[in-house]
Amino acid sequence: MLAAMLAAMTAVVDPPAEPNVLWIYIEDMAVDVASEIRGEPSPIRTPNLKRLAQGGMRFTNSYAPSPVCSPSRTAAMFGQWPITTGFWQNRQPMHQNTLNGIQSLPFRYQNEGYYVSGAGKIFHREYIDPPSWDSYQVFQNDPWINDPSSPCGGGCLYFGPFENGADGSLGKMSDTKVADHVIQEMQGIQEPFFLAAGFIAPHTPFKYPESYHSRYGAYSDVVPLPDEEFSNWQQSLDLEAYDSFTEIDPGYTLNPAMFRRQATVAYWRTMTYIDTQVGRLLDALDSNGLTDRTIVVMVTDHGYSVGYHQRYGKGTLFDWSAKSWMTVAVPWLDPGHGLDCARPVDHVDLYPTLMELSNLSQPSGLDGDSLVPLLTNPTASTDMAFAMVETLNEARAFMARSDNYKFIYWGDSGLHQFYDMGNDPGEYTNLYGNPAYDSLVATHLQALINRGMVPPPAEQPSWGPRSLELPR
Repeated sequence: MLAAMLAAMTAVVDPPAEPNVLWIYIEDMAVDVASEIRGEPSPIRTPNLKRLAQGGMRFTNSYAPSPVCSPSRTAAMFGQWPITTGFWQNRQPMHQNTLNGIQSLPFRYQNEGYYVSGAGKIFHREYIDPPSWDSYQVFQNDPWINDPSSPCGGGCLYFGPFENGADGSLGKMSDTKVADHVIQEMQGIQEPFFLAAGFIAPHTPFKYPESYHSRYGAYSDVVPLPDEEFSNWQQSLDLEAYDSFTEIDPGYTLNPAMFRRQATVAYWRTMTYIDTQVGRLLDALDSNGLTDRTIVVMVTDHGYSVGYHQRYGKGTLFDWSAKSWMTVAVPWLDPGHGLDCARPVDHVDLYPTLMELSNLSQPSGLDGDSLVPLLTNPTASTDMAFAMVETLNEARAFMARSDNYKFIYWGDSGLHQFYDMGNDPGEYTNLYGNPAYDSLVATHLQALINRGMVPPPAEQPSWGPRSLELPR
């Protein structure tokens, strides 16, 4: 009897020849925020994200290809960095199903005979290529819900509950409808399938159903704010490095610190709301008998700075903006279940990973590497992770992240950034220009050169370790 029980507990799921795929996209979720807040255990409850991680592997040093919605999503869907796709900004329309000879993930799966269906925000905004999908739905919040509105126009924080009744009976938010639709699709679905659910929250404004408004109320007055006054982190940086795509602290409030605390707690509420929707999708896989045959990818398009570096927002290559929550759950790769992988990876790695797991040929020209070796051995060797951004002023920066260090290259300005991520995870001490780190800087620069992101030194004579003293 005992032997039979142990055998059942350690049974390995056989890999299907044509596995299903469920891709869950979440917007603007700050990495690690659900496990730690300001160095203290977090009060945030995200049991379903943790549940998914227990059945898969969470990548704790996963980077978005860009800390901006459209270029990040386009890169992930095509397995190519923004420098390859040519998509750098949200304002660039994206309706293609093929870029540089590579089909988008949904289009590739459709051409392989998969049923392909999506809902919500997968590509940015309305940028959807209808022929790539057998079914696609975009939803709006029900109109009779009291929608919190901005008191100060664009570019600032605002938040609050949808007043849709304590039991939610007065209407639904769009993210609830996205989950509803994907759950409905799972009932009697044609296999194999590629399903995609794209949730807008916790994007600003921080909105959530009324029933979540009482969550974390005790923290509204006591959330510790980042204490950055001691640091001169801005001194060695160009303004472009931290002043792009941000929701600034609004000037209308009489108590900015209190406002930021309330905004942070509202952000937590949106996270718990989305966690609930993720749980509903996982429950639907279970109830429809699909779990053992379905790969689940849960990824956020980028992170979000919840007050760090004096910003609430994204669009920078600091970790709180550039890092992304990413979990890959493969039922038949149980040696990696419940483990965290700290190796640096990025979203363009997901395309070749899914091709390998789905027994499909890899198209030439992909920028990423398959994560399959890491899914069974999280300490396997990897390349650096890379990310890039184009600011509102069209300045471009490129990041190379190794296990312990991060280098951000800013072109001819010479105002580059180099951080010891083990000793300075908050990225407050820029070590670029410190001779002790010259060789490490050169190694990371060479990685960018090898990937075609940065010209060789001979073609950029202004590059080189030098002082970062700025004019006062």
